[in-house]
Amino acid sequence: MQRILKTALAAVFLLSAPALAAPPRPADSTPESMVITATRIPAAVTEVLAMSTVLSRADIDRLQAADLFDLLGREAGISFVRNGGRGAATSLLLRGNQSDHSLFLLDGIRIGSATNGGAPLAALGLDTVERIEIVRGPKSALYGADAIGGVINIITHPSDPRESDSTVTLELGLGSQHSRQTQLAGRWHTPGSSLNLSLSQMDTAGIDHTASTAGTNADKDGQERTALAVAYTQELRPDLTGRLTYSRNDGRNDYDSWRNRPIFADTRTGSLVASLEYRPSDRYLTRLTLGRSRDQSSNFYDTDEARISDGTFNTTKREATWLHVATPNDQNSLTIGWDYASDRVASSTQYTAKSRANHAWFAQYTHNTPNERLSLNLGARADANQQFGTHPTASAQLGTRLTDSWRLIGSYAQGFKPPTFNDLYWPDFGNPNFAPEESENVEVALRYHRDATRFYLAAYHNRITNLIQYNASTRTTDQLSRAQITGLEVDLDLYAADWQLGLAATLLRPKNPRNGKRLPRRPARSLALDIDRQHGALAYGLTVRAESHRFNDAANRQRLGGYGLLDLRTEYRFNETWRLQAKLGNLFAKQYSTALDFSLGAYRAIGRETMVSLTYTPAL
Repeated sequence: MQRILKTALAAVFLLSAPALAAPPRPADSTPESMVITATRIPAAVTEVLAMSTVLSRADIDRLQAADLFDLLGREAGISFVRNGGRGAATSLLLRGNQSDHSLFLLDGIRIGSATNGGAPLAALGLDTVERIEIVRGPKSALYGADAIGGVINIITHPSDPRESDSTVTLELGLGSQHSRQTQLAGRWHTPGSSLNLSLSQMDTAGIDHTASTAGTNADKDGQERTALAVAYTQELRPDLTGRLTYSRNDGRNDYDSWRNRPIFADTRTGSLVASLEYRPSDRYLTRLTLGRSRDQSSNFYDTDEARISDGTFNTTKREATWLHVATPNDQNSLTIGWDYASDRVASSTQYTAKSRANHAWFAQYTHNTPNERLSLNLGARADANQQFGTHPTASAQLGTRLTDSWRLIGSYAQGFKPPTFNDLYWPDFGNPNFAPEESENVEVALRYHRDATRFYLAAYHNRITNLIQYNASTRTTDQLSRAQITGLEVDLDLYAADWQLGLAATLLRPKNPRNGKRLPRRPARSLALDIDRQHGALAYGLTVRAESHRFNDAANRQRLGGYGLLDLRTEYRFNETWRLQAKLGNLFAKQYSTALDFSLGAYRAIGRETMVSLTYTPAL
């Protein structure tokens, strides 16, 4: 760790050498970042009371993130459990909550498996992503089930495509582990309509996912992925707009297995969303959204004689939302909506139940005093779940401006989550008597925003009842009567001259209060530092990421050591048409593990890796 910090400081010193360069455009010269997920309607990210982050396409390109792990792992309150290299099963823990305690959306529609409850993060590439919105803290009063830790919305189209220029982009990349990636993207605009299209392909030989060398497990486990995203927007009338989006990610991932034979999975994840928005005035809008998402996985292994199926798990989610927003004046806003959601499972494993539906009504009221010194947000929702009855949730947020730049925010929010189909019905594993998980979260935050500098400090305490978790000691799930997660987050974004700095730090205490043990696979401390500099046509930067140790099991007997990583990156723009990027990840080839398998041993981390890409954007 000391070696990494010394190298980072040396790099900062070198980067700070005087340079004759035109500074980049300050952040404030671009429109204020807008977030939709926090309130379900567009709002400035600095004005919503929830701790929110928007990662734009420019951020993804600048950081040269290889996947969601590389991109989101540097954000405050986020840690990952990764079962190997690219394509391996990956779980995101938001504010120390279970991976299925955060709601994942793809273009505003729920994605993920109804059987294991997780979202297929390893199957989602970044090439087709336009931006990602992160909202921290329980949002069940707005979104219902699963939003105990927060909401992450992965969006494949511009927030307002009518304001974008028509472009075509071709990108080619080559890297270590025989990695290759290509992307073709285009945006075309005519008065009243827009079309956005992105197609990408990636394949890599990968690494050996686990420490096991038995049988064929010593081989490399690769990944192939193809992604398509299409978005079409049509202004039918000045007050009526329609939008259609389609996203699809197909992949093949290799794994190690207790069978000691090559095993792989064919996966497909995607969403189809249609919306119609009627806005007769600046004071009122109504929007109808219909959506469907699919999560499909078919596993196979080869023998000397034939290819054998090892299980199929398919989830289809359907959703409908009717939203009404009334803003009678600049101080008050009322949102009323109706949600419908259903899960349907088709699986080679026989479940007692194969589908369930949920209906919900929700309301949200926002008030700002005339001088904007006080801001209030109240939310309430009632979910009628087909299996578990009605669950009401509520939230309240109050913000006060201490100065024009500083704001103090306090909040209370409830959350709930029904058990997954695996929790209830998996043979010799599930328990049909499990009750829905519920939570109460209290939070206090101090936030600063002035010019291009943004900062927040948040402290929270989340009390969860009926927590369902996997117990590695017993190799089954159990349900705790109580669990507590106390956390402290710091997040800073700073622009100065031609420098850009991002800092995120998290202190976490996730525990079982009955025995004082830490909840499994959560690090107590994490830190991420991004430093970038623009030097005329040349840009370069570094990222330092570090996490403390964690325990693999609920009994805290299996300790997994902490780690620190250093990434370096550079970019050179020959002109407006050509761009060259290069990245060196995990410079010191640090080996670490975030999880253990009961039969295969430690899941390995990706070592040192490189990627060089060339982007061509011709003028239209």
